[in-house]
Amino acid sequence: MRGWAVRVGALAVTWGIGATASAGAPSLEVQWSAPESCPRERFVDALGRHLAGSRTPAVRVAAEVVQDGDTWRIETTLDEGRTPRRFEGRSCEAVVDAAALATAIAIDPLHVEDGPADVDAAPVVPAAIVPEPSAIPTRSTVGTPHVAPRVATQRRADRAPPTRRAALRRRTRAIGWAALALDGGALPGVGLGPALGLGVVHGALRAEVLGSWRAPVRVRALEDPQVGATIDLLEAGLRLCGVVRPTARLELPWCGGVDVGRLRGRGFGLEESRSASLWWTALVGATGVHWRVIDRLALFARAEAVVPLRHHAFAIAGLATLDRVSPVSGRGLLGVEVRLP
Repeated sequence: MRGWAVRVGALAVTWGIGATASAGAPSLEVQWSAPESCPRERFVDALGRHLAGSRTPAVRVAAEVVQDGDTWRIETTLDEGRTPRRFEGRSCEAVVDAAALATAIAIDPLHVEDGPADVDAAPVVPAAIVPEPSAIPTRSTVGTPHVAPRVATQRRADRAPPTRRAALRRRTRAIGWAALALDGGALPGVGLGPALGLGVVHGALRAEVLGSWRAPVRVRALEDPQVGATIDLLEAGLRLCGVVRPTARLELPWCGGVDVGRLRGRGFGLEESRSASLWWTALVGATGVHWRVIDRLALFARAEAVVPLRHHAFAIAGLATLDRVSPVSGRGLLGVEVRLP
């Protein structure tokens, strides 16, 4: 077999090492048996880096490397009477680096576990560990109690971190927004004005209070265009919403609420102009799109259907009705929203 031919032809050398690759490492005596293509210096250097600064007294390590086709195996034994450890991989470098790390943990587990990482060290290529029945660790094996926590830590690190959308569901944030409101139906013609809102978002729930004003719209009497009135709307509202998040940046709120306020009309073109103010109450259903530009800033567009609970009308004595509130009106908002923290 090729593997046995390589093994028979391997260079087997026993070296006593008084100083390791890294200053401050313990004195190591390494017995090395391997093919010429797998030099012992890589194992010695890696072991020295892992144990740099360790106060462990002199130790003896025996290592035997065998190549069998495309498979490399290394078996290491630490001192006499210790259970050997075997590693298998696709390259000499992979099995040597894995064996060096495991050997260092067995020699001084606390030092290797807590010691700083060597930024100049070559990366360790994962190698498969092939345990044998005689190589099953026991409680008396030095370093075994410290290997288990490393495995548990690695498993915890491999778990997928929570997604951005899941993190948003757990956060409670204050919100404030400003928008331009466009209204049709509550006033004669199209009403335009600012709107402001404050609220809170928690997971898929959203609650806010808002205030808005629609600038005066002028309406003229059919009988006499020189006579008429200007009508504006000042209101406050409450919205309760459920939020759907198709992506981490996109939100689709579905809201219901109520508005209360005052409709105000002022006559013009008369010898004695008068004004009137009427209560405004309405039920509101809304939906929209919120797009998070950054974590604390979003742009939004919202459409609302407004159903007044009272149908007011403005008229001038002796003339036809100037304006009558529609049974259903529509409203659109386009704005920017800030979220804290």
